Amino acid sequence: MTRTVLRTCLAAVVAIGLIVQGALAPAPAAPAGTTLTLALFADPVSFDPHRSNDGPSNMMWHQLYNTLVDRNEKGEIVPALAEKWQRIGDRTWRFTLRQGVKFHDGSEVTADDVKFSLERLIDPATRSPAAFLLTVLDRVEVEGRYQVRLVLKSPFAPLLFHLMHKPTSIVPAALVRANPDEFARRPVGTGPFKFGSYVRGDRIELVRNPDYWGGAPKFERIIIRIVPDASTAIAELESGGVAGVFSVPPHEVARLQRNRNLTMLVLPSHRITALVLNLDRPPFNDRKVRLAASYAIDRKATLNSIEAGLGVLASSALAPLVFGHNDELQPFPRDLTKARQLLAEAGYAGGLKTEMLVWNLPASVKLAEVTQAQFREAGIEISIKVTEFGAALREQYAGNFTISTMLWGTVTLDGDYSMYALFHSDSIGPAGNWGRYSNPEVDRLIMTGRTNGNPVVRKQAYLKAQEIIANDAPWIFLYHPSMVYALRSEIKDVTIPPQGYVFINLTKGYLGR
Repeated sequence: MTRTVLRTCLAAVVAIGLIVQGALAPAPAAPAGTTLTLALFADPVSFDPHRSNDGPSNMMWHQLYNTLVDRNEKGEIVPALAEKWQRIGDRTWRFTLRQGVKFHDGSEVTADDVKFSLERLIDPATRSPAAFLLTVLDRVEVEGRYQVRLVLKSPFAPLLFHLMHKPTSIVPAALVRANPDEFARRPVGTGPFKFGSYVRGDRIELVRNPDYWGGAPKFERIIIRIVPDASTAIAELESGGVAGVFSVPPHEVARLQRNRNLTMLVLPSHRITALVLNLDRPPFNDRKVRLAASYAIDRKATLNSIEAGLGVLASSALAPLVFGHNDELQPFPRDLTKARQLLAEAGYAGGLKTEMLVWNLPASVKLAEVTQAQFREAGIEISIKVTEFGAALREQYAGNFTISTMLWGTVTLDGDYSMYALFHSDSIGPAGNWGRYSNPEVDRLIMTGRTNGNPVVRKQAYLKAQEIIANDAPWIFLYHPSMVYALRSEIKDVTIPPQGYVFINLTKGYLGR
């Protein structure tokens, strides 16, 4: 696919994956010792897939681990560690594993590892922020060396979509039981690359897994350099110091598209950029203040300022790509008169002051600054507390904030992933409902979406839930940003999976001309 054709196709890419290719002729074998260097905007929070649920960590997990099922470039669920599966009644599924798949330490993957991994994810002692993926799981029964039965507490329509998300990755039970802390430092999975080394704040090195069950990668080594400053990452990209960047400043896209040495990928995403309000603390425990804050924001100006217009305005957490998205809801318009009136009715006629917790990512800091200026015009004064990414996540989990920046993705492309994690009462805390939002009717609708096997009923439940949430205003929904990747043109046959955002399949990639 030529660069011209690639750029022409980008706008049409929706829920399918994208393959960055070279010529149409068969790909030549990569030379021995080929190394690919990429720039990542933040350190992973954890190499243990059951201990976090952030973008940088997921990037690592995609290279190191496998799940029972996966999604192909067409968005279809396909076999991974499980070669087949069968639904047995409303609450039971049987999965049959591939035989002979080896962990990086040489041990074979068995049903015991699957049972251990999935039950570990939902064990309260693990404190996984991704446990919400499988809270419906009652138990895993081992039926043989290569067969497991998943018994659910209730019917769960999106089970397969949740099982393809990397926090459900299968880990070696014996190794993790023996020393979970050492496993987190030197992870062992079944993925196409093995862990090599890690220097926090500097780089991660992965090495080729020659025994990968899906076919050995062509790259011998992957070096992930931690480059928080996007401008520095782009300079390194243009000079050839790195071959790919995940955090491209949107205002640089037009210029970079003119560089014949680069391939720019601008894709619709499943993500939401928003501001989360803590409903357990004043002043946002008052709905009138929350509405005032929403009316104070100029969403289009914010999208233009932060993303150079690359994205669409948001009225809920679910992007248009996601099953259950409500396209009838309209984003809040900016109305400073109404904002000041609501503040006065809430007892803040003279304005209010508060603090915003902000991830130390350039885009998040800029978003906070734009918000600060817009709020000021409505009589809301905020101070900005910039905090290291991982530390900020911990503060959000604990509810130690009043208002905070938020970037979230519905990775499964199914509405349950976000609706349950972000807005169900059971998810208050680490799972994602950091703002402590609770509404019994929303809880009921979300559970309908989770348990009903009829997609029409599920969608109607999500549509109604989004309407109620918009009326309660626990978040300030801003926009769904585009995914923007920049790759050196010599990178061939790497795949951007349909769930996108920091996920890149390097298994078949190579460096060509």
